[in-house]
Amino acid sequence: MRMASKPKGFTLIELMIVVSIIAILVSIAVPIYSQHQVRSNRIDAMQTLTEVMAQQQRFILRQRRYTVDLSEIGYSQALLTQRKLYTITATACDNNDLQRCVNLIATPNVGAQKGDGLLTLNSRGQKTFNGELGWGQK
Repeated sequence: MRMASKPKGFTLIELMIVVSIIAILVSIAVPIYSQHQVRSNRIDAMQTLTEVMAQQQRFILRQRRYTVDLSEIGYSQALLTQRKLYTITATACDNNDLQRCVNLIATPNVGAQKGDGLLTLNSRGQKTFNGELGWGQK
């Protein structure tokens, strides 16, 4: 007597279980990856702010004042970060005295980055992210 051979391959239930497991893993991984991308892009803005502030420091040594016109220090007036996700602008600090202080602001302007907060750096070395002191990564 011959034994019936077992059919080869996967059943529909087995395939659905594998697809469900993959879907769960993707639903966990995608938000984490997105958050990582936003933080990475924020670092690009931090580097640009630091570079522009270094130019501001060189400018004050020559001109005895800071400038809100970024073209005076070699940038275009509408300065974008390297990845073009933040716009950098300069304003006078609270007392509007450009001989003492300038404030640089990085404003997110594209895609998922748009929901990220403002980064600021002033000539006194104060850094803020979303109004909180420091550029701590969240």
